[in-house]
Amino acid sequence: MYDRRDRRDRRDRRDRRDRPPPAVAAGRAMIEEHLARAVLSAIMLLDHASAEEIAPDTASQGLENIAADLNAMDAAGRRHFRRVLARLAEQEPEYAPYSEELPRLLGW
Repeated sequence: MYDRRDRRDRRDRRDRRDRPPPAVAAGRAMIEEHLARAVLSAIMLLDHASAEEIAPDTASQGLENIAADLNAMDAAGRRHFRRVLARLAEQEPEYAPYSEELPRLLGW
């Protein structure tokens, strides 16, 4: 017969198995920040490019494609992405205006 402690121990072991080791979690956070930086860099490039550098229709289509991909995330993914953007804005102030504005522009 199982008592509560046995069930709690089994649940704790299962939770530890599902959670990545700290080094893996840190690696994922680093990858997420690099991907967020790449997305923001692409948005900044498309937003600031002159008509001679990138055709306005092409820039607009690029921005729409990025928005569609980001809007495909579920609510939990969006919240997580916003946390990554906030961390990035703290670390690199030049990204802050876009980090803060992007979720609003996407209607999040």
